[in-house]
Amino acid sequence: MITRETLDSIKPKVRTTPLDMTAEWGITVFVKCPTGEDEIALRTTEDLMRHQICVGLCDEEGNCLYHYPEDVDALNKFPTIDLMKIFEAINDCSTLRGKVNHAKKN
Repeated sequence: MITRETLDSIKPKVRTTPLDMTAEWGITVFVKCPTGEDEIALRTTEDLMRHQICVGLCDEEGNCLYHYPEDVDALNKFPTIDLMKIFEAINDCSTLRGKVNHAKKN
């Protein structure tokens, strides 16, 4: 029988996906899908793209490489088109897709 205690004790497996950035940076990076907790924070952020990159750009084990908001300046050194590629890869598995598509139209 499944109990809440059983579910609460589960540490969800972080699924990472390789993203080929060799043309841009000479490496492959990894991205992960935002958690429910991440998406709650993303719904109220003022800088959705950089915040979502901080949440989703990770190492192979799923550990975030940047943190929002303290690392936004470090991300700003990269061309926006490169950041957009990462953002869109993370967005592919996010429930915020509709919000992102709406933001891109405006």
